[in-house]
Amino acid sequence: MIALAHRGARNRTVFDRIARSIVSQVFVVPKKDDFMADEFIDNDTGYDLEELRRYQRGE
Repeated sequence: MIALAHRGARNRTVFDRIARSIVSQVFVVPKKDDFMADEFIDNDTGYDLEELRRYQRGE
């Protein structure tokens, strides 16, 4: 697996691109199974910059 990841990082030949796709399929967690996904970030419904600055100043 380490050799496959090494080849995927090079991205010079066709096999390097194939290795990169194999490594990405193995290590990328599908969005429906990702328990670390945050809906506020995904939907861009977090605080805006002015709200954060007011909070940091204690207003």
